Amino acid sequence: DHRDLHSFPTRRSSDLLTMLAQFAVSGDTQVAVRTLDFLVTHPTWPLEWRLLLPRLFHVWYWETGDLDLVRKHYSRLVEYCSFPELVREGMVRRFPGRVLVDWPESFRAQFDSGDGEYWLPPNALFAKTLSILAELGDALGHDTRTLRADHERLVRSIQKKCLREDGLFRDRPDSDHVSIYGNLWALWSGCVPEEHSGKVADFLEECGMNCSLYSAFFYLDTLFRYGKGRSAYGFLTGEGPYGWKPMLEADRKSVV
Repeated sequence: DHRDLHSFPTRRSSDLLTMLAQFAVSGDTQVAVRTLDFLVTHPTWPLEWRLLLPRLFHVWYWETGDLDLVRKHYSRLVEYCSFPELVREGMVRRFPGRVLVDWPESFRAQFDSGDGEYWLPPNALFAKTLSILAELGDALGHDTRTLRADHERLVRSIQKKCLREDGLFRDRPDSDHVSIYGNLWALWSGCVPEEHSGKVADFLEECGMNCSLYSAFFYLDTLFRYGKGRSAYGFLTGEGPYGWKPMLEADRKSVV
């Protein structure tokens, strides 16, 4: 794609899917390099897109083994995504920028947002981001003890404040409501104790792919990684309202 990247909005989730797909079917890394260089210097508004940026570099590193691009931007990634001043008291109360949980916003109706504080989904994603930054830093030979300590502190706090006795995760510490989103991001981000991962995976399977296209990738990825591949494939190829098949059919009809 030789179109000017500056003419398109920056969306980390779409970039992540596109990068994974391109690495799966092509050995060309030119678009990935241009995209990563561009995204580091062009911030975007949703918190989740911001926190997913290190994941793009993580994919780059694992697919190519090339650390030069990571080294070039690592300090900026840490500055942009680590929020060290926000993790000193357990879970983060409020993040900078707008938190999506899911998009379009209508999907958030099934999430207990309460007064907008201490939401589990962004805290879980933040924990994953700290872990990724530490892993990349280790590969570069940096001292990552602070990142790892912040990650471990956040995970412990999430488990202490959001894990219910039945093994599922509440949407926020002051609520007893469970949703696809709190449990999805807790499991995808590695915040679920091993003894409860099966329970959470079962819950997500029962929820079905009742989320937007943005969350669907993480939902399917989580099911595949936690022994629910048959169900994940069924959701991926099924006729459900949020699956890929109806969207492809709609696109086909619009072209015809």
